[in-house]
Amino acid sequence: MEAFLQTGGCTQPANDSTTNIASEDILKLELEHTQHLYDYLKPIFDTSVVTCLDALGQSTPKVSFEVLWYIFEPGTDVYVSKDSEWFVCVVSEVNSSLNIPPPERQRCMSGEDEFWLLEFWYLTFNGATVGRISTDQCIGFFPD
Repeated sequence: MEAFLQTGGCTQPANDSTTNIASEDILKLELEHTQHLYDYLKPIFDTSVVTCLDALGQSTPKVSFEVLWYIFEPGTDVYVSKDSEWFVCVVSEVNSSLNIPPPERQRCMSGEDEFWLLEFWYLTFNGATVGRISTDQCIGFFPD
């Protein structure tokens, strides 16, 4: 996005024979919208992702509760303990307690107002077919 803004939205050299007023207006509008998006996202990126990367880059990596979502990117393989059994799972979704409707929040409530609901899937075999099984895990708030 920064490269797009620095070049003024130009990704190819201008060709005067094909350039017209309408395409220039569209390019200006695209550039303006991209600038608004960049202005909105840059502070969020700087305060959350950069801070998280700095903490993970320490000799003893650590992550705060607020940016826990960062290390559980969908598609990531993880080990999950459920009922004293370990499973190799794939993260399918990560939701903040703020984004979960009240009826669904009850399955994670363990006295914590803030939590992350991580949803996973893993493969299982019943002797005849292989299939996906979905499961989830809640991570309650923890102080830094």
